Amino acid sequence: MMIQKGSMFLLLLLSVYLSSHHTAQAVVMGEEVCITGYVMDNFCLEYKGGRLLDNDDVITLQNPEKHSFHCLLDVGLCYRSGYQVLGPKNPDTDRHCLGFRIEETDAVLTAGRALGKMSNRCSTCESEADSAPEFGYRATVKGVVSDLGDGSEGVAGTPIISNVQLLDQSVGCDGSPTIPPMCTLPIAIMESPSDSSDGNTTMAPDTAPAASPSDPDIVTLAPSSSPDVSLASTKSSTIGMLLVSVVAAILCSM
Repeated sequence: MMIQKGSMFLLLLLSVYLSSHHTAQAVVMGEEVCITGYVMDNFCLEYKGGRLLDNDDVITLQNPEKHSFHCLLDVGLCYRSGYQVLGPKNPDTDRHCLGFRIEETDAVLTAGRALGKMSNRCSTCESEADSAPEFGYRATVKGVVSDLGDGSEGVAGTPIISNVQLLDQSVGCDGSPTIPPMCTLPIAIMESPSDSSDGNTTMAPDTAPAASPSDPDIVTLAPSSSPDVSLASTKSSTIGMLLVSVVAAILCSM
């Protein structure tokens, strides 16, 4: 009887964990991908351990909405490093997860510059609309998986998508968006994106800019504090696998 109760408790514990988390989606070569998120250059994902070149007080994966179109599209160090579209923000880490690298850099430059506000801040941006964004480039990105990455937890570990389309963020994805392999998230995710531009951010300020508007990618649960690290992907999936292994081993030994 005690063994049976112990087994039931372990199974209940496992089911609670699994029901509260998404399992990161495995992708395969040739798979069609659709995701709406922030477009980020790979340089700013690695600079000083993952901080924005135009404001190194800001952790890139924590506040990509503070990344200027100037840094993203004008600066050679950034655009020559290539781009990727980030996954949603995980409230357990208060960080966006790494997403999909974009093979066609020119596609990002063309779409981003057409969208961004023409100003002294962004010399290559083309839009004259007053509402055109200057910070936080978000897009709906569609493509086909052409490389699975090297298996690491950094930029090189993210899959590459090719034949890419960068559409307005409002377009969204038909059906469910693709959850990148490096993401593990609680279930409830906000679906409606919004413009999170922060027009008050300046190049390399002495102090961090004011708190940004609510992030359209963040899950609905309140975020918790986390250490100042940026490139390591979420460890929840690893913990889940260990939990599964432990439960299985205990049940087999009963």
